[in-house]
Amino acid sequence: MWCSSSCIFIVPFLLVLEAIAFHWHQSHMAPRYINRNASAIRYKREEEPECSYNEWRCNDGLCVRINSDCDGIIDCYDGSDETFELCRNRECDPFTFRCNYGACIDESATCNNKQQCPDESDELLPRCRGENIIEGEKMKCRDGQMIPKEQRCDGIVNCADGFDETVAACAELRCQSEQFQCEYGGCVDGQAQCNGTIECIDGSDEKVELCGRRILVRPTTEPPTTAVPRCELPKQPLNGSYSVVSETNTTQTDYVLSYTCDPGFKLVGHSTVLCIEGTWPDKMPRCVQTCQLMKHPSIVYECTEEETEKPRQCNVEEIDGTIVKTSCRKPNYYSPVELPYMHCQQGMWSSGPVCTAECGTLPPESTPLVLRGSTAKFGEVPWHVGIYLKNPKSKKHMQICGGSLISNTIVLSAAHCFWNENTQRLEDVTNYAVAVGKLYRKWYHPDDEPFAQKSDISEIVVPKLYRGVELYYKNDIAIVIASRPFEYKLYVVPVCLDFNEEFSNIQLHNGNRGKAAGFGLTTGMRGSESPVLRVINLPYENYESCLNLTSPALSRYITYDDKICAGSLDGEALCRGDSGGGLAFPSSISGQRRFYLRGIASTSPPTNDQTVCNTHALTSFTSVIKFEKFIKAYWYP
Repeated sequence: MWCSSSCIFIVPFLLVLEAIAFHWHQSHMAPRYINRNASAIRYKREEEPECSYNEWRCNDGLCVRINSDCDGIIDCYDGSDETFELCRNRECDPFTFRCNYGACIDESATCNNKQQCPDESDELLPRCRGENIIEGEKMKCRDGQMIPKEQRCDGIVNCADGFDETVAACAELRCQSEQFQCEYGGCVDGQAQCNGTIECIDGSDEKVELCGRRILVRPTTEPPTTAVPRCELPKQPLNGSYSVVSETNTTQTDYVLSYTCDPGFKLVGHSTVLCIEGTWPDKMPRCVQTCQLMKHPSIVYECTEEETEKPRQCNVEEIDGTIVKTSCRKPNYYSPVELPYMHCQQGMWSSGPVCTAECGTLPPESTPLVLRGSTAKFGEVPWHVGIYLKNPKSKKHMQICGGSLISNTIVLSAAHCFWNENTQRLEDVTNYAVAVGKLYRKWYHPDDEPFAQKSDISEIVVPKLYRGVELYYKNDIAIVIASRPFEYKLYVVPVCLDFNEEFSNIQLHNGNRGKAAGFGLTTGMRGSESPVLRVINLPYENYESCLNLTSPALSRYITYDDKICAGSLDGEALCRGDSGGGLAFPSSISGQRRFYLRGIASTSPPTNDQTVCNTHALTSFTSVIKFEKFIKAYWYP
């Protein structure tokens, strides 16, 4: 054979090209999954001989070693040794891991940050990230949604984010023998294969490579249609991304895409979209910035969107452009001004209105409850709180004091209710519980249950200088913090607080009557507590009158700088068990009658034999206005 001098250079040059192509394949294609619809390197020569007995021929004609198929390593340039249709029915040996599409790799290769399966199922396992997507009978989607675990990988997208029908969600899944296992790992009906209907979310049950091209014969005279155009992948969405769930060669679907959004953005539209006969849907999914709606209990929220203007319930996360109409939750909250609309704009709300809790108001008079022939009324003192001592042995609660609700978690009471005179310190907070909305003394009473709300106590705070009887009950006030918030309702309303001295002087004048309540000893009875809440209206007495009407021995308990007095000498008084209860005076403000807390029941002199209530003496109350700074350190309206 004659050869010019140029042949000397051409032959080696071809060998170099071949080596470069082989090296590029090894470093770029294996073991990553090859897109079979993309242009790939093809290496086949017509003059190639048949493959030897220990070799296997790829679809493109390349010979590779036998038994190298379905091992997770792509040896064929066209990837035909690692395809779903080839590997899907392979049985994997023990101590091996089955890739979702069917290949078998070593079990130790999972979760080692080195991709061994071309479909990445060995590294997409939830356990690789320390996740557990199955919790009891539920499966957890990526966005936190919980679905029945039976809906995992069933060929139908049930998670809003499409996670239940992905390679990651279906990794390690084994279908029943009567089911068809899709390329991504999902399990569908065993009759799904090549029945003309796509049942796998990735269309793998109708793949051309698996079923062959089938011609449907129809009774029509129309000429045969031209080839269906292929879909082109769209641009990735702003503030999000999509992944190709499946990529097929059927005449119906070319791509199935699953969309997700970045944190702080919400998907508008379906999370999964299909390209059918070369056409994408008119409206593709988009990622829209969101505002977090932290709902306040005082507000009623009604959402609308600029596009629809149709009212609906609001979600915790709302998209940009959402408009929220707000109103106060009546009858327990109000606002002196009109509330603005809230607009979600660039991740922020234009406003965050909050309504003021109604305080010191009484429910309508027409709410009686008949008890053994006598009439008692719920809600007559809706801010009254019963304070109970818990007995861990008998698991019973004994009412010991009262209090006044000033917010949904804060109760004002007397310090001596929680003070141990022997140790000169507060008792353990776990010994106590509180209840609101109660008419009956017993902790459990069937007629109370529709209205009563109960809670343990998380903290009790008294002034630093409180020392009980040692300092004649000076600073006898306590902040009691409930473990859980109370809900304002018809029979649960906080009492009003106002620290304006001028307003206080208007309310506190001789003879003006304030409302007090309690479950304490019934007047004239020896050791018998009232089974039902009793209400009394006590006249205020100024400091000078109080001293004149109190014995010298007891006047030391009425200190000018922190006590006020109320009561009379003709049978109107509080008694043991009423300590801590509030004394509230009414005033009409802007046409609304409200009660304002002025005192906390502190001390009352007993009779000479110490057994019955002294109905001919005044009761001293801790003055609320004197402890403004102490109260405001824990209370906000």
